[in-house]
Amino acid sequence: MVERLVLVCRWMNQAVTRSLVASLPRVVAIWLILAMIMGSMGGAVILSYKVGMETKDAIVIMKTHVQSNNYAEKIGLSQWIEENNVSQQIDTYWVQAYDTLMQQVLPSVAVSLLILGFGISVGILLCQVFPGIQFLLLVPMIIAVSGD
Repeated sequence: MVERLVLVCRWMNQAVTRSLVASLPRVVAIWLILAMIMGSMGGAVILSYKVGMETKDAIVIMKTHVQSNNYAEKIGLSQWIEENNVSQQIDTYWVQAYDTLMQQVLPSVAVSLLILGFGISVGILLCQVFPGIQFLLLVPMIIAVSGD
């Protein structure tokens, strides 16, 4: 009885070993693929972190260098900014540019888009009513869209 039990255990061990050996190339391939993916992702994360830290250090060093040498005072930039009230001029010009955009540019763009949309709608309607007219309507619509 014990001998039969030993034989059954040996047979089961051999079957498990055979199945593991048979599937070993697939298991190794899957683990290698996963390791390559994780390695490349980890490398990218570490590289981007290091680049960010180096950039931050370079910017801090440059800022302290510029502040310590006071280049703005040497070339007279600070005095010119104070004399000409640059911040107020920037605000004024931004307001003027925004007003110009709202009054002149946007209405003309809106009208041209409205006309284009109307033309496309009429073209679609004509294509539905007269199926053979599709090619004749396609060329002017392409010219209208391209702006030539």
